[in-house]
Amino acid sequence: MLTLTPALSELLHQVVEERKRQDAKWGRSFPGRGDAEWLAILAEEVGEAARAILEDDEENLIIEITQCAAVCLKWLELRQ
Repeated sequence: MLTLTPALSELLHQVVEERKRQDAKWGRSFPGRGDAEWLAILAEEVGEAARAILEDDEENLIIEITQCAAVCLKWLELRQ
């Protein structure tokens, strides 16, 4: 069973804050955007995480992983 530790709680908070930032930048509704489009958005974010790994950029890697999680969360929200 997953335990909501302070560290996990902070990570979830960071993902939610990124979701808010993305909503402010891109808006909240995406009519006509389906799974293929969301997969492309996620793939772009994963590519940025890969670049951070190749460039040994730990700070940016954390940002990109958080953005990946936020995109996945939005994708799930829209499928509800």
